[in-house]
Amino acid sequence: MKRLLFIALGIICYHVVTFAQEVKVEVRGIRSAKGAIMVMAQQDSESKPVYAMATAVKDTVTVVLKDVPWEKFLISLFHDENGNWELDMNEQGIPVEGYAREKCKKEADEIAKEFLELMDKDAEAFEPLSRAYGLPKSTPEEIAKKAEIMEEALNTACGVPIEIMKTCARGIDLVEVFAAKGSRIALSAGVGATLLKSAMQGASLNVYINTKSMKDRRKAEELNHLADSLREEYEAKADRIFAEVNSRIR
Repeated sequence: MKRLLFIALGIICYHVVTFAQEVKVEVRGIRSAKGAIMVMAQQDSESKPVYAMATAVKDTVTVVLKDVPWEKFLISLFHDENGNWELDMNEQGIPVEGYAREKCKKEADEIAKEFLELMDKDAEAFEPLSRAYGLPKSTPEEIAKKAEIMEEALNTACGVPIEIMKTCARGIDLVEVFAAKGSRIALSAGVGATLLKSAMQGASLNVYINTKSMKDRRKAEELNHLADSLREEYEAKADRIFAEVNSRIR
């Protein structure tokens, strides 16, 4: 599971090494040697940006930002392939030139961390349910008590799979951004979309098997509807990402 998550979300666009006020940005996955790599550092939206550029080289290039006045700052960059000094977009507002923002990598790291935490929570949530199945039911009192405990345990056991599905949805939204980048990163995005879709489907099965046994049918249908809605939207999005990446790399 850990390897699946790293494959799905461990898409590193660049990394930064800082020496005093000089910042070296190593950009990887450049799809062509056309144009230039444009890099910007900025502390916040109000601060004056620091710019640098380098001639594009296929695969990897290092861009040096000089006289960066902040200890903490954000990096963004794009591959200006046609030399117009702008990040070109398509009609849907999706970049058609390679780009990267530090926010994307941070969000990918956060999602990967959440997945690992949810795996542990899923095991913890199943334990009360497994114990409930073994409760005695020889008397009416025991039957009623077991039903009460089972209902609570089933509801709890649905909670983590629902959270996994929501996290998968965030991941699919993020890999859609990565899919708009160069061919190598797009390939990783296609793989990520496929794996995240499978993870979402697997989590939904855990929801459905638990809601089937719930006595509170209104609550069960609410959970089923939420799972169905997430699947309907994000399975289609994942399929679209895969199809777009497949058509681009073939």
